[in-house]
Amino acid sequence: MNNIVPRTCIEIQQENSDQNVHPNYTSLREFRSSPAYVLLGDPGSGKSTEFGRECSELVSELVEEAELVTARDFLTLDLDSHPEWRGKTLFIDGLDEVRAGQANARTPFDEIRARLDRLGKPKFRISCREADWFGENDRAKLSMVTQDSKVMTLRLNPLTGQDVEAILDVHPGINDAREFMEEALKRGIEGMLHNPQTLGLLADSVAQDGGWPESRLEIFEKACRQMAREQNQEHKIPGHLPSPDEILEVSGYLCAIQLISGGAGWSIDTDGPSPDYIDLGACGNHPSGLLRLVLSTRLFRSEGQSRFAAIHRHIAEFLGGRHLAKAINGELPATRVLALITGGDGMVVTELRGLSAWLAAQSRDARGYLIERDPAGIGLYGDISGFSTDEKRKLIKALHREATDLGFSPTTAMAFGSLATPDIASAIVDELMATARDHDRQRFVAFLLQVLQHGNPLPQLSETLIDIARDESRRPRVKQLAVSAFVRNCIDDAAKTEGLSELLADIREGRLSDSDNAILGRLLTELYPLQVTPAAVWDYLAVQANQTMDRAYRAFWGRKLIDQASNDEALQLLDHLAERFPDLQPSLAGHYMEDLPLEILAHVLEACGDLTPPATIYVWLNAVLSEDGRRFRRDSSNCRNRIAVWLEQRPEVQKTVILEGAKRWDGSHALIYRDRLRRLMCNSNLPVDFGRWCLEQALQTSHFRTAKLLLEWAVSASADGVG
Repeated sequence: MNNIVPRTCIEIQQENSDQNVHPNYTSLREFRSSPAYVLLGDPGSGKSTEFGRECSELVSELVEEAELVTARDFLTLDLDSHPEWRGKTLFIDGLDEVRAGQANARTPFDEIRARLDRLGKPKFRISCREADWFGENDRAKLSMVTQDSKVMTLRLNPLTGQDVEAILDVHPGINDAREFMEEALKRGIEGMLHNPQTLGLLADSVAQDGGWPESRLEIFEKACRQMAREQNQEHKIPGHLPSPDEILEVSGYLCAIQLISGGAGWSIDTDGPSPDYIDLGACGNHPSGLLRLVLSTRLFRSEGQSRFAAIHRHIAEFLGGRHLAKAINGELPATRVLALITGGDGMVVTELRGLSAWLAAQSRDARGYLIERDPAGIGLYGDISGFSTDEKRKLIKALHREATDLGFSPTTAMAFGSLATPDIASAIVDELMATARDHDRQRFVAFLLQVLQHGNPLPQLSETLIDIARDESRRPRVKQLAVSAFVRNCIDDAAKTEGLSELLADIREGRLSDSDNAILGRLLTELYPLQVTPAAVWDYLAVQANQTMDRAYRAFWGRKLIDQASNDEALQLLDHLAERFPDLQPSLAGHYMEDLPLEILAHVLEACGDLTPPATIYVWLNAVLSEDGRRFRRDSSNCRNRIAVWLEQRPEVQKTVILEGAKRWDGSHALIYRDRLRRLMCNSNLPVDFGRWCLEQALQTSHFRTAKLLLEWAVSASADGVG
């Protein structure tokens, strides 16, 4: 489903660090020259899809030879029998899956390193769930088998709002993408929109059932139930057709065994099981015909050679957790199950965190144990919306204890959006307003503030959030997140506008620090163009001009400044820019936005230039394109071409603008001045009758200097064959 949108990623400069709070978003294409990188992402985020696409593009575009291989096959199959792996860029997909079920998760990782070394240290890319990547330790070990002793760590970004809308636009069961997104926001489950897998399941569920699920748990239940109804006709085995409930129960049984044992899937080969695939005949609890029929449903996929595996690991974890929860709710002690999924230290085995998360979501008896043993995992991989008030409070405390190792990210915060409920608002306030300001506390507060952007609004937190934004003892990142959380949680529009306006005044008057303009960018986005008018907005360009710009601040000036303005407001914006241009230019240069005036001018001309007096157009051109020795840092050719085309399509306007410039000639060298006017016109092609027109205007004007310039231009134009 995510094939229709281009995905982006960020480079993690230093893992579990605040250095990455304002990353640059880019595509995997930008990292093609890197000898090695690891792509991290949440379950269902599209890691495998992106690896498949990038590998195919490398080959089809003749960039380089590349090969996509699962981590399991890379470990299991004989290197000598696969010459196609040599001398190519290897895309090794699913490190987290081969770590599953291992007593020592380092073993398969070290074997991958050994095989890369035996292959002569080729270029490689490895995908892994973020929670199953052991951070700097893994990166340091992996760097020993790279060509330059370096490994880049990338994180796949969530789908953007535009991505989600594009995907929903082509979904056959969704009539209005924006309405769908707004409904998800109202229900507090918009976090599900930004993961390709959960977006697809949610859209399918709503389209098929005509109703909205309330949680991730309900989405997975409905989706699996639908897949259980549709058998794969190619593998369907005649016989009694079991009910969806029976299919889900048997599927969960198979998935639980596969995950806990570390198997790759199931084999129905009568000549003997394949390596890493469990013999289906060993499952004596159910008739073999039923087991085979279950494998023929859409819940499983064929792996070839009579082998089957769950359609997606996340689906397997949900079904496995569902089965174990039912067993516990029956007569199996929760401690027996926990013994199967925890290590000697009592903590959940890394590779079984998804299974344990869905177990926690569906079994109250196991939930308390798992909150203490893996608080991050049960939110990342499962569903915490059904937790009680006490359980949520315990979860918050447990998350804070693990703040150092959690590596909080925006996608992590989305998964915990269900924590933001009125019943634990007081507990959240206690955590936010704790007096400690050490590293772990500040990171945890930042995480909670991100969570508050993805749950249901809690208006009672509004005052607390404003206080945090003003607190100079907080890190800049924390203050910025507090503003964003305030915008989400304050539902009184008047109070919201007042609070944001006061913060803006504090920054303007130096009472509130904002080193990288992060808070300013958020405030301008919310208050422009109603509270911060097109005339006043330029005052905030000069605030703390420096080389460090937050992404929100850059996005405001780069896109939203124009996009959020009506035509009348865009006119005012350009008028005030032209008025103040000499004073604003240093700030534009300080923010690397020298081409912004060109973009505004091109937009205004196209939107409402036909209703604008030519004298005003000349003033705009003279201000924006005046000769002052400045450079255009961004690619300005597009904007210049747009302006030139607009003028060429309106020869009478073009002539009048030139006449306005001729009237302002100061008597300097005529040829130099004419060249200056041509540059102001973006070197647009002159009208075909331009020479004749210049002569006519020279004869009609009573101003000697203007007439002289036009006569000389008429002669020059005639010599050039222009009229």
